[in-house]
Amino acid sequence: MADQNQQAERLNLVTVPGIASFPHLFEPDSKNGKYTLSILFDKKDPDAQKMMRDLQAKCAEAIRRGIDGEPGRDGKSYAPFAGHSMDDKEWVKRLGLPVEDGDTAVFTRGDNVGKLKKDVREEYEGHWVLKAGTKNDLVAAGWVVDQNRRRLTASELYSGAIVRANIWLYAYRQDNSGVGAMLNAVVKTGDGERIGGETDPLAAFGLPDASAAGRPDPFASMGV
Repeated sequence: MADQNQQAERLNLVTVPGIASFPHLFEPDSKNGKYTLSILFDKKDPDAQKMMRDLQAKCAEAIRRGIDGEPGRDGKSYAPFAGHSMDDKEWVKRLGLPVEDGDTAVFTRGDNVGKLKKDVREEYEGHWVLKAGTKNDLVAAGWVVDQNRRRLTASELYSGAIVRANIWLYAYRQDNSGVGAMLNAVVKTGDGERIGGETDPLAAFGLPDASAAGRPDPFASMGV
């Protein structure tokens, strides 16, 4: 069991703080029925650079497991890439990854097909974009919280909020093949400038910040 846990940990990653973009955590994304979140990381941030090197290594490990069929987090063995080799560089290059370069990524479908994403979403410029998702309702499970482990509301987790995420890397083979990022938990670490034209509908009322509203911490008695 210990060896299995150690193998699982090699595909787990906790991100550094980044900017939340298009969070669909309180209701599934209508495009795929999953709870999803994109996070932007400043490419000039040394901590983000280190994290990306770690992410790259874990993606390579996920690909290798997809070839060899080593047991995953659930103990079951999957080999969606059986028959392929890490030495096939052209095949490896064609695999999808959960992160993209916001300066060079291009829309491949929709009204903006062929356009650079940063020309449509200016916040992408100078950032890496990590995309993660899950079929599980993390909000209901209590895994979308602030730094005091208080559950967040939809108005508190907006595009522009500063967050960290716990993700799990896995190999997949469906209509296409690649490495995906399963979202396990999200922690909001701070507020930021709202992006994408998103506004706070309660701002006009002059209400205090939720963090200062005196809400009890359900984890306080647990010494968290």
